[in-house]
Amino acid sequence: MKIQSIRWQNAREIILVAAAFWFCAEAGAATINVTSSADPVDPGRTTLRDAINAAVAGDTITVDSTIGSTITLASVLPNIAVALTITGPGATNLSIVNPNGQVFHITAGLVTVTIQGLRLSGRVTGAPGQDGQGIGVNGSNGGDAQGGAILDACVGTLVLRDCIMDNCWAIGGNGGNGSTNRLVTEHAPGTSTGGNGGFASGAAVAQTLGDLVVSNCTFFNNYAIGGNGGNGFDGGAGGMGGGADGGAVQAEYSRAVFYFINSTVYANEAIGGLGGQGGNGWSGGAPASNGGRGGAGGNAMGGGVYVNQGCQNPGCWHGIDSCTIYQNICYVGSGGAGGTHTDGGTDGSPGVNGTAYGCGLYFAGHLFLLIENTIIAGDYALPNAPIPATVHGMDVYNVTGANLHPIQSQGWNFIGNADESSGWNTLFATDKLGSSSAGVVLDPRLGPLQYNGGPTPTLAPLPCSPVIDAGKDVWGNGIDQAYQPRPVITKGISNAGDGSDIGAFELQSLPPPRPLLRITQTLADVIIAWSTDYGTCYVLQTNSVLAPVGWGNWTGSVGVANGQFQVTRPLPLTGNMFYRLLLQ
Repeated sequence: MKIQSIRWQNAREIILVAAAFWFCAEAGAATINVTSSADPVDPGRTTLRDAINAAVAGDTITVDSTIGSTITLASVLPNIAVALTITGPGATNLSIVNPNGQVFHITAGLVTVTIQGLRLSGRVTGAPGQDGQGIGVNGSNGGDAQGGAILDACVGTLVLRDCIMDNCWAIGGNGGNGSTNRLVTEHAPGTSTGGNGGFASGAAVAQTLGDLVVSNCTFFNNYAIGGNGGNGFDGGAGGMGGGADGGAVQAEYSRAVFYFINSTVYANEAIGGLGGQGGNGWSGGAPASNGGRGGAGGNAMGGGVYVNQGCQNPGCWHGIDSCTIYQNICYVGSGGAGGTHTDGGTDGSPGVNGTAYGCGLYFAGHLFLLIENTIIAGDYALPNAPIPATVHGMDVYNVTGANLHPIQSQGWNFIGNADESSGWNTLFATDKLGSSSAGVVLDPRLGPLQYNGGPTPTLAPLPCSPVIDAGKDVWGNGIDQAYQPRPVITKGISNAGDGSDIGAFELQSLPPPRPLLRITQTLADVIIAWSTDYGTCYVLQTNSVLAPVGWGNWTGSVGVANGQFQVTRPLPLTGNMFYRLLLQ
């Protein structure tokens, strides 16, 4: 190991965190340069593990892209227990991957840890429960899993900036099965129950204490999966499936600051565990033996983001600001089957199925959560088995009750389905709210997740999107996730906002008002093509005559090549056929 560092004597660096949270680096702080992508050691060079072990309070660790594009960890890195900044060369240039554990575990006290310019993937799994043995007839519970990439257990502040987190997993351990030992002195009928599955929280980031500040980051394809319940035996009940909280991020307790700004949360999943099966009735000679009941399926809460506790007062300057939370999923766990009876007993009842809550955002109602200029839409629930999914708050759910608080909307939000959420701005109608119960679910009309400029991928509004120019940069940040200026008025302001686009990305210009439909013929085919810049805004229609009526949507295949949607029709063709593009 060779530590390369640069020290500044008699210097103090002041860093602004969120609204008014200041951290002063200690005099004599060093910059430690990582010079190797190896792990755990590389003689003569500095690995990331070496750098963390050598760092003291206030140091900065820099990782340059010259070391390679990926650091694959052999195990979780050393706990971070001091104020520290870790700076990568950009999330597109360097990934840190731990296939068998977390990447970072933060245990520091009242300090600030900043992680920026990195792509992180990790996988943490709870320990499986033990099967019942001997006189311990019940299976034990599976272990919980938190934070596939980052587990933040400090009481200070975690700052994430310009990061990508994808393919992160938090998987609860499966519950153990009930004992199959039938010695009468050790095993009474109906008592050999399965253990419960472990909970899974924050597939990418789990924050259990302190403050969390996230800016210009993207979370996608992350999975929090509750463990399955163990099976009962000889009439014992099945264990409950573990719940899943936060398919991307779980924020449990904020000390003063919870701030998500200019970030995208897309296609993450919270998956409830399956309930264990009830044991069949004991056939050991009892006159009647009942089947055990099945274990309940695990709930899925916050397919994208789970927030238990917001900030300390309703006037705090933080919350969820100019973010896009889109197409995240809740899978609910199915209840386990009940066991069958023997000798005249009764069958065990099946376990109840789990429930989905807030597949985009779940807020438990503790303290205050401000939301402004944010898209939460397109999120949905599915069963983790062939059962119907019971859903409360498809896009957003906030718990109501004594001493709990609704969402504190600052306006200019776009909520696809606002049913079973409260606190939106309805007085001045600055929030756009859909409702499945009213038959009007709003679609933000977003393009694919891709690099649209800036350090992290984003979901740009399509030209026909209703979020364009419909928002307001409430806190005057002046930039979007791609560090482009905001607002940029492309269609014209139609409300009392400032012309910002709602969500994390600000369109800088629009394509021509209508796509050009091109029809060309080769020796073998006729090709109908139009630009993909318009996404799904337009649908191709056909008609055998050129008339105002009789048009129907094209039902054949549509390919994509060279930035064009293409329909290819082999020659020869018979009769007349006319084509047009219709704005949806």
